[in-house]
Parts: sequence; structure tokens; C-alpha cells
Amino acid sequence: MHLGILGGGPVGVEMAVAAVRSGLTVTLMERGPQIGSNVLSWGHVKLFSPNSLNHSTAGLAVLQEMGVPHPAPELFPTGAEFVSGYLSHLGRYLDNSDKCKVLLGTQVLSVGREHLMKAQFCTKSKEREASKFRVLVVGDGGEEVIEGFDIIIDATGTYGNHNWLGKGGIPAKGERGLEKHILYNIPDVSTDKFFGGEEPKVSMVVGGGASAVTTLAMLQGVGREKGGVSVVWLTRRVGEPYSVIENDPLPQREALYKLGNKLAAGGQDKDFASFRYLGNSCVKEVRARTETGKMEVVVESGNTGEEEVVVVDNLIGHVGYRPDMSITQELQVHYCYATEGPMRLAAAMMASGGGGGDCLAQVAPGPDMLRSPEPGLFVLGMKSYGRGSAFLLKIGQEQVQQVMQILTL
Repeated sequence: MHLGILGGGPVGVEMAVAAVRSGLTVTLMERGPQIGSNVLSWGHVKLFSPNSLNHSTAGLAVLQEMGVPHPAPELFPTGAEFVSGYLSHLGRYLDNSDKCKVLLGTQVLSVGREHLMKAQFCTKSKEREASKFRVLVVGDGGEEVIEGFDIIIDATGTYGNHNWLGKGGIPAKGERGLEKHILYNIPDVSTDKFFGGEEPKVSMVVGGGASAVTTLAMLQGVGREKGGVSVVWLTRRVGEPYSVIENDPLPQREALYKLGNKLAAGGQDKDFASFRYLGNSCVKEVRARTETGKMEVVVESGNTGEEEVVVVDNLIGHVGYRPDMSITQELQVHYCYATEGPMRLAAAMMASGGGGGDCLAQVAPGPDMLRSPEPGLFVLGMKSYGRGSAFLLKIGQEQVQQVMQILTL
């Protein structure tokens, strides 16, 4: 059995390790230049979860066989530490295995099924199951079609495929034209792009999730150390932006959420040159000031309906991510109309609370929920949650084990 695994992030790598150790043949395709490239793009950020929740039993067994010390289970690593202390070693294990071919710098563009079109032989037909997958990729050498896959694991994630700033989820006026100047991922705020000397640098942070308050905490640290940091924080939320979990087992999350609520209430802002919180508000328009390199952000208040123009040096949009469904659009995949995750899994999550709430309380709902109308296709990892953000690495590890149960029956 030959598996094509799309994505060399944490879940894709764990899937490849489990498959190889079960004697299956694997081709792992990763868009970035190394294993865990997406994780390294936020390598300066500390994970909420400790190492004990980030490592699989199989992964730790590989480290032991390679003579690599296990990372301390109680520590909370940064993204870079997670890659260097764990994920990169699993990548090296796969690279050295005669059961696995690792293709770096290889972006997956589309997946199809030999000679079959999307509409042929619907509903888990034997004809589709007997037809192997073919994958169109692009790398340094141009485009290539790789054929002969029995199973496809889509673990491409959602990070980097951002949502939009505008009201109702559509782009704000002018946003698409200025997209490359807007920061949608968690930035490294230690550069002078984010702090000033005589004139403070103004950063607008849009969003009320974990990424937003993480960026706010980092900006606060830069303001405390170097000064010259001004912030305008905008959310759509009414009331306190964060629900703090009592006796939260993830102390970083608890501390950040409490900080966010205090900042929104007008407290703990002494480290900023200035700080404003605009709740129940939205971005209506983004305009460039070409002569200064700044941006004008037109903000609409949900309370009064009034508009205000805010001039900023940096516009940081922490508005979530969405899956790229174009990769599998030639396959028979049923995506949820609300979350854009695979329908069976999305329905199970909605029935148990919508996939929200405390991510630690969630469990993978079972192997059957991972099956797709397209035989042999499995969507795992962050992408399996669609637009949801409550995914935890331990869920990905459970998904891997459940797929292995299906494949080795």
C-alpha cells in the first residue's frame, strides 16, 4: 500500500512515521524547504501545550532508537524548539527509511483519480476505490504528476490561508490590493518596524483569539524593554473578549486570556506609549498612504455606527484561517457548509458542542468520522477542523492512530 501524504507539518510527519513503522510505503510532500516549515514561520511563539501533549508514543520511540534525548515533557516549547527537538529528528528518520520518500519544496496543486472524473461512480463505488490517486505538484523543476497512490492523507493545514478583515467575513474595501502589506500571521515584533524612538510606531491588532493576545503580549514586552510602542486593538466582540477557564491546566493560555481582558478593560497598559481597545467594531476600509508608508484604517463602531480613520504603521489581522479546498476539488469530498471541514467530522463536532470550548476536553470522535465519500482520502490535522481553531496536536495523534486502524484491518 502506497500513501501520499500532503504536508510535512506535525500531523503529516506523525502519519508518515506510523505508516512506515507499519511497513507501508510513503511519499511525503512538503511545500517548504524543510520539515515543519510552517511551524518555523511562528518559531518565536511558545506553544500553549506542554511537550507531553505534543509527542506521540511512536515519535518518542523513534527518538530513543536514534539516541536523541526526549524533550522534557513538562516544558512548553517555542515553535522553533518543537521542530529542532522533535519534528526534525522524525524527518531525518523518514529520510533515512527505504519505505519513505520525502519531497521538500514540493507544493501540491491538485489531486485526482486516474481516468475518473469527479462525478463518475458516486458514493464509495468499487470503481473509484480500485482507481489510484494521481497528484499534480510543482517544485524547483516545474510541474510534475506523481501517480500510483492507494491512499491520500491531506494534512496541509490552514495556517497561512487567512480569512479577511471585513464585516461579514468578506474583504474590507481596499484589503485585497494591500494584502501583501498586511500581517495575517503572528509577527516577530522585536524589529524596529514595531517600535520607535521619538515617534512611537502604531500597530493595529484585529481579532479576539489566541493569536491576537499573543501578539499583544509580545508588543507589550517590546514596549516595556524599548518603548515607543502604540497599539490599537480592534475586535468584533461585545463585553470581555476572552472566557477564562477556571483552574486552566494550560497556564500560558490562562495568563494570556486574563491579560487580554485586563487590556480591554483599560488595565495593564502602562508599557505602551498609547493603547486603545475598540470592541464591537469592524474594519470597513484600508487605504495606503504612499508618501509615508503608513495605512489608513476606516473603523466602524457597532455601538454607534460612526466611522473613524486610524493611521497605523502596521496592520495585523488575526482573523483566523480557512482550508484550501481547491487541492481536492476533483475528488468526492463533502465539506461542511459552516466550517468547511469534512462533513462527517464537522457534524460530530457540532453535536458535541461545535468543536469549540476547551480544546483539552476534546477527543477524536472515532475512525468512521474520518472516512470520506472518496474512498482512501483522509483529511487530518488542523485542516480537519475547517475554520475552527480549537485543534490540539494530541487530537492529530489520535487521528493518525485511527487511520492506521482503518488501513491495517
